[in-house]
Amino acid sequence: MTLPGIPSIYYGGEWGTEGKRTPSCDDALRPAISPDAFDSLRCTLTDRISKLGIIHQENEELHMGRYQELLLTNRQYAFARHGEHSLIITALNNDDNEAVLNIPVPMAASQAVNLLEDGEILPIRDGKLQITLKGCDGAVLKIKGNRNMAVRKSTPAKTNRCRKKNRNFFQSFSACRNRYDLGAGLLSLRSRHSL
Repeated sequence: MTLPGIPSIYYGGEWGTEGKRTPSCDDALRPAISPDAFDSLRCTLTDRISKLGIIHQENEELHMGRYQELLLTNRQYAFARHGEHSLIITALNNDDNEAVLNIPVPMAASQAVNLLEDGEILPIRDGKLQITLKGCDGAVLKIKGNRNMAVRKSTPAKTNRCRKKNRNFFQSFSACRNRYDLGAGLLSLRSRHSL
């Protein structure tokens, strides 16, 4: 819900439904779910997906915002989506154990608001945000700041055409590569909350 592209959830994924492939038909792969069963199938995963959908709908950074990878380890991952005067940072812990992440913030700001935890405020110190994430959990953080004071790395001058071509290539490459990382995180959440 926070990566570039149109958010999508496979049929039954919102309830952690597991399908089985058979050689003869796809009925077991996509088991029929009656609308009457929706309320009984509701779980913490369903609630999390609903909240992420609302966050996506309410924050313009997640619609067309530029993507930037901020942190990548074997088990933790953080990226930003940039708006005009704000950004959203998504941080994920794909480990079973709790993890402390120190995430660089590419914008001059003093605090972040955790949108998944009903407005929890986190301080930004020396251009970094420290957050503790439970195992197989994540956070979506909103940061408002001054774009003119943003922390930027210097890059060699390029023509506009080359800069645009490279930016599109790297955004597409990063988005495709990181869909797998997010998918792994959601699979961990799904297996923990499956029915």
